[in-house]
Amino acid sequence: TISLEGKVLTNLTWSFDSKSIAFAAGPKPEPAGEPRVEPGANNESDSGIPRVIWNAVYSANALEAGTPVKLSDVDAEPYHGDSEVSPLAFDRQSKGVFYLVSSVTGESSVWYGGSGKAPIQPEAGKPVKIADGYWEAYPDIPVFGDALAAIIWSPTGGAGLWLLRSDEVKKVDEWDGNYTAIIGFNEDVLVTCELAGESNNKVTVRSMYSE
Repeated sequence: TISLEGKVLTNLTWSFDSKSIAFAAGPKPEPAGEPRVEPGANNESDSGIPRVIWNAVYSANALEAGTPVKLSDVDAEPYHGDSEVSPLAFDRQSKGVFYLVSSVTGESSVWYGGSGKAPIQPEAGKPVKIADGYWEAYPDIPVFGDALAAIIWSPTGGAGLWLLRSDEVKKVDEWDGNYTAIIGFNEDVLVTCELAGESNNKVTVRSMYSE
């Protein structure tokens, strides 16, 4: 059993080796409709039901009992109190986790947090923002060498193809247009489809390689 005293856990994701689990956590709301108040945050939903403030990302060993390790405090500004935190994937070395912070008003950003100082972290224990935008990491995340492939949609329109590792993140392609989904991949090919409606959908096949 994985638990943290006084906290609610949600949005679990497994590491690639199935030895660890990452999740978001936040203070458990007080009973009887008296929410735990966090300064500067909107602590109640429109219905008056206490809202959980997701404020950290943790990982836990799935094979042994122990205390979960905090990977990152969540910097949810400017939509703190109205956000959802979703750990999406461990890096291939399981040094940390890429996670999405998204708001009810549509803003979202992709972050990375690690238990130590991964090469892409400026300081040990400090999260680093990868990009503003939305990453839909389901149903599967393509892996090329040690890099995860991600399509991140920009808040200003268009999308980019990113390769994500614990020591380097880089955008390797970008395009304007409509929603683009990953529809297939193997060890060296990535197939995407830009959904434009009717017979205007655009399928792109990219050859991938790792350095």
